Amino acid sequence: MRRVEDYREYFPIVDEKIFLNHAATSPLPLPTLNAMKDVLDKRRYAMYKIDVSSIFDKARELVAKFINCSSGEIAFLQNTSQALNIVANGLRLNLNNTIVTDDIEFPSVSYPWLNRGDVEVKFVKNSDGMIPLNRLLDEVDLNTRVIAISHVIYSSGYRFDLKRLRKLIGNKIILCIDAIQSLGAIPIDVRDIGIDVLASAAYKWLLGPIGISILYINRRLFEEIKPTIVGWFSSRNIEEASFNPLEIKYATDARRYMSGNISPIPLIGLLKSLEFIMEIGINNIAESIRKITTHLIDRLSEFKNIRIYTPREWSMRAGIISFKIIDKNDEKIVEKLAEKNIIVSHRMFGIRVSPHFYNTIDEIDKFVKELEKHI
Repeated sequence: MRRVEDYREYFPIVDEKIFLNHAATSPLPLPTLNAMKDVLDKRRYAMYKIDVSSIFDKARELVAKFINCSSGEIAFLQNTSQALNIVANGLRLNLNNTIVTDDIEFPSVSYPWLNRGDVEVKFVKNSDGMIPLNRLLDEVDLNTRVIAISHVIYSSGYRFDLKRLRKLIGNKIILCIDAIQSLGAIPIDVRDIGIDVLASAAYKWLLGPIGISILYINRRLFEEIKPTIVGWFSSRNIEEASFNPLEIKYATDARRYMSGNISPIPLIGLLKSLEFIMEIGINNIAESIRKITTHLIDRLSEFKNIRIYTPREWSMRAGIISFKIIDKNDEKIVEKLAEKNIIVSHRMFGIRVSPHFYNTIDEIDKFVKELEKHI
């Protein structure tokens, strides 16, 4: 069996940079890059050379296995925002229904509900980047229809305990999760946790391409979430000879939320990245990320003028560590680090570091050594 560190060779970027910015965009592993190039090369000879239907079916089956649902509950869209808009715009709501989210959400989570204009959106106030469950529950009442949150907050790195949240709210409230900062970094079992809707693009922790996202909708919600963007692919029968332009009969599975052709290039990219992750093992990946980020927290804790916003406890975080250097310009420090080929981000709570499984303790130490010059 190969060790986790053996897969480092599939990321050529390690020869050029210390890349600690997977919460933004991840580099493609070579198997994914090569598979996408192969599809693009075949495209020169026309689409009939590419069995898109087979790739689509395989990708749905693999995603379903990865998050523990049925393949018929998976649709593919262009990005997380599009996926969450489909849910927000299609869900049947009463006038007195409310949506609960938090005040440091990524816009893709809150904007679709605000844009409806016919439902009250309640924002739970954060506490230094964390959203205590008791504070969230204070906003939940009999009118709450949806809790719409990120599994991991993009700016602070705080991870919600979704399984505990589900137990506390019961089964009537829809749990709608943006998993873009957790899927591919930690295990997610939608059945075990009790997630009703999950959306995630592929280009962060899943190590996939831009231009494709996963949308999981629990089958029991199909009649409550009406398709709002429709086309031939949404219909029950997609054989061209059987099209009926006079009547819409939706597909019996999540394909009803897809309107038309999906590009085979990002689709094969997602498929190969998932195969890559599942070969390594998501538990192995999570453990590697845990070790690397714990070492980072330990090193940052050596400095009195650094405030760490991400919780130390592993169950409350994933791959993001956010911190602020007191009385320093974090944004300029990020720029200075980039000049030394050390890539991190600047976000709401200061400097955001997000290593993946293939990063090393040595890279973290080099990052801290360079950071120390600016403290």
